[in-house]
Amino acid sequence: MCVAAAGVNISSKRVSFQTSHGPVTQDYDLLVGADGVGSAVRTALQQHYSDMSVVISDSGREYKTYSGVRGDIEPPEFKVNPGATLHLYTSDDPWTTFTAHNNPDGTYSGTFSLKTGGFESLQSIGEYESLLRTKFAGIPEKWIQNIAEQVSKQKPSPAGKRIRCSRLDGPGVLLLGDAAHAVTPVFGQGANSALESCKVLGEVLQEAGGNLDKVPGAFTAARLADMHALNELDAKAYSFFRRRGILDPDFLQLLSHVVLGTILSKIVPFLYGSRPALLKLGSADTRYSTITAAVRRDSLLAAVGFAALGLWLSYKIVTKLLVGA
Repeated sequence: MCVAAAGVNISSKRVSFQTSHGPVTQDYDLLVGADGVGSAVRTALQQHYSDMSVVISDSGREYKTYSGVRGDIEPPEFKVNPGATLHLYTSDDPWTTFTAHNNPDGTYSGTFSLKTGGFESLQSIGEYESLLRTKFAGIPEKWIQNIAEQVSKQKPSPAGKRIRCSRLDGPGVLLLGDAAHAVTPVFGQGANSALESCKVLGEVLQEAGGNLDKVPGAFTAARLADMHALNELDAKAYSFFRRRGILDPDFLQLLSHVVLGTILSKIVPFLYGSRPALLKLGSADTRYSTITAAVRRDSLLAAVGFAALGLWLSYKIVTKLLVGA
């Protein structure tokens, strides 16, 4: 039986639970707070550390899922690596989106999202089909009936919250999973990042050699930068939904990285790598902090390149005018 923590006393290393048989109190040596978005362990850490900050952002959206559809929508350059692409379809409003993830078996699965409460107006399979056709012109026609039948039978799920903690640890306690670093489904990294955190915790426990006092701080040192990077990537992804184009700094950063990175990966793959870091999101050998660093670097290079081009064009124009005078 799974029972959520009712209260945690960080100073005395004691956690309490409310069970069907009454309250239970338990002392601990190491408490792993994997108790979700509404974490009681995280709340206790905030009370223990007055300077600990926790930023929680709500997506304001809800979604339904589908799976098992087949089709050929991959650009030629991505067909060599099946199961590694995520297609994002936006619409004429920032809330209504559709994703299609290419799975290794050749099928596609994904999400269909609306503003919270939006699914209440859809009552039939035909209404789902009509909305999919109207909002997302790029979806293969042969998918629509199958997807409409799947999602019409489901209850919508909240698209989640994004959580950023300034620390992941305290005396004898650490945060893991959604309690520490919840993200929205936009990149599909919630479960991935939680499992990766479990792997990191296992490595930290092994390196601690039985000294549990070292574990919480070592875990934060090993994981915090990557979790802040994932939070940043998740937030930047919503620039695709805001639909401001190049006027949106986040969108411009991501676009610059992908475009410049794709060019450099073709010209100098031995220096740059096989593809932009963002397209490696979810790969076990690519850290989130590595991806954000690459996004910042490439967007800066693109900005410098455009500035240099602008100066050169200005010089040419001024020179031509002076010669003509």
